[in-house]
Amino acid sequence: MIKRRTFLVGTMGVVSGIASGLSTPAVAKATGLATLSGESMGTYYRILFPDDAGTVGSLQLNALGTLAEVDRLMSTYQPDSELSKFNSADMNSPVTISDHTRKVIEEARRVNNLTSGAFDATIGPLVELWGFGASGRRLAPPTTVEISQTARRMGMDALMLEGPEIWKTRPQLAVDLSGIAKGYAVDQLSEMLDARGVHSYLVDLGGELRAKGYSPDGRPWRVGIERPERSQRAVHRIVELNDRAVATSGDYRNFIRQGGQIFSHVIDPRIGRPVAHSLASVTVIAQDAMTADALSTALMVMGPDEGLAFAQRQGIAAYFVIRDRNRLFDRYTANFKPFV
Repeated sequence: MIKRRTFLVGTMGVVSGIASGLSTPAVAKATGLATLSGESMGTYYRILFPDDAGTVGSLQLNALGTLAEVDRLMSTYQPDSELSKFNSADMNSPVTISDHTRKVIEEARRVNNLTSGAFDATIGPLVELWGFGASGRRLAPPTTVEISQTARRMGMDALMLEGPEIWKTRPQLAVDLSGIAKGYAVDQLSEMLDARGVHSYLVDLGGELRAKGYSPDGRPWRVGIERPERSQRAVHRIVELNDRAVATSGDYRNFIRQGGQIFSHVIDPRIGRPVAHSLASVTVIAQDAMTADALSTALMVMGPDEGLAFAQRQGIAAYFVIRDRNRLFDRYTANFKPFV
């Protein structure tokens, strides 16, 4: 997937600061509020809920177990994960996967079809080609021939699913679910809390959030969307959430210079090249975090004009922050308006 940054960093008026500095799980209490926090899946997590909701210690263990399971199945860094086994498998060699992995891949395929390829979980080779992957930066942009050759290793249409098995019909096809799996992990945490009888909470995993019920003051959870600037951390807008999830994708001014040209890290899989539009960030509110996660990625690829038109047609609650030189301005869909 494209390298992406999220900007939803906390609940305004409830908790200040960011949990990403925590190296071990932590439990804290504010007025009427318990907080579970720590690190997992390469990022921070934080769960806020009324402090009378249940046994905090056991909830912490449940949260860690839930996140570890998603990571164990879908990590591209663990060689024995289901995803890694598929990526290293030969063409037409089936790999057995869990219901969890299947659900995420099915949603990735659905959003790929819905967005006509703007979301593509097989985009990894293009990310590497343009110098944004593990191989590091390159001195000059790739040639048209290199882009065309790399694109032949991609394509969600070459990803086959039948029952508990998955296989590829294109050599070297690999899947990276980083643009959607974190949202799924948030949804799994939400299901765990529901099963434990916690009926009001805010789950935050690296900026992907899902809220249910109300904060201790009886109001919807208030979430800050961060201003898309690298030089400062400031809230750009506050939204109120109740029984919804939210995710943000952005360029975060993350560019590289190659051969005298500047390229965004956001790559459009439909053309094989970095986007050249003025969209700085896009926030999506949806019923679940997995959907919000994938759609925010796709809309960031589409840009402000195509993305806004698409979101309006599809009834998506989306908020666009557009950069015009050194100025930021925003636009949002009709379905986003109730949240501001």
